[in-house]
Amino acid sequence: MIFSGLADDTYYLFLIPNPTTDPRQGYMPINGQCGFVFLNNVSAEGVARVAAHELGHGVFRLYHTFSSDNRYVLPEGTTDNLMDYNGGTALYKYQWDYIHDPQTMLFAWAEEEEEGAMGILCFNQLESIVEKIEKLTLIKKQK
Repeated sequence: MIFSGLADDTYYLFLIPNPTTDPRQGYMPINGQCGFVFLNNVSAEGVARVAAHELGHGVFRLYHTFSSDNRYVLPEGTTDNLMDYNGGTALYKYQWDYIHDPQTMLFAWAEEEEEGAMGILCFNQLESIVEKIEKLTLIKKQK
């Protein structure tokens, strides 16, 4: 199995080209171990911010600032927060507090059914993505 070598205490962020017209810059499920940054949709300068945003979901279980699952819900794109879609890098105090004491959030282990299904879909496609990367690597070596 492709995941047999994953270390329990490690998070994985795959930087891949996005082969579809999907506009997302990245994806990592809440409390997930693996995530993706879709390089075709991110500027070179934006990769670190998108990586930090996705790791915010996976490592620190942070929701978007506009999510109804968030402690405070704000309109999308109106903040300079890392967890908004406005290119920001700031975090609010409650986010820092949660990062340092994740027990403060009730039911942090629970995922929305839709979110969990997307995570399964993402992991099921990982093997196909890895195979494509390996094929591209072989093609480049042959040139």
